[in-house]
Amino acid sequence: MASGAGDPVTRQEFVDAVAEVIGMRPGVEEQVGTIVLLGDAYAATRADAVLHPQCRCGCGRPVAYKRLRLAESCYRRWRYRGYPPEIPPAQADTIAGKVEDYAELRAAGFTQAQAAWRLGVSRRTIERYAQRLRAGTP
Repeated sequence: MASGAGDPVTRQEFVDAVAEVIGMRPGVEEQVGTIVLLGDAYAATRADAVLHPQCRCGCGRPVAYKRLRLAESCYRRWRYRGYPPEIPPAQADTIAGKVEDYAELRAAGFTQAQAAWRLGVSRRTIERYAQRLRAGTP
């Protein structure tokens, strides 16, 4: 190969080397190139999954607790809820869901106090939900 000992190898040099090692004719280098690209893609996904694992709950955060495969915040949420078999959803998802539930209760004619009781939250929390709805953020 044309590269020195510490120089990076170009894609074409690598394809040529693979073709030479496995004894392929020069006319089928495209097949070798395809094999190399597929191998690169496979190696990249495997290496990325091993070197940078993501939380198993699907939040996309990097794993902080490798044995449990959980991110820091997801681990705290799981531990706080008493180590349930399923990872509980993030609070942002829960809040957005409760705001939507509040909006449905208000549309059905419930007062703020009745909605607070039905959702199991304080009246101050209901006021924050109402502010979020007025602002247009779930």
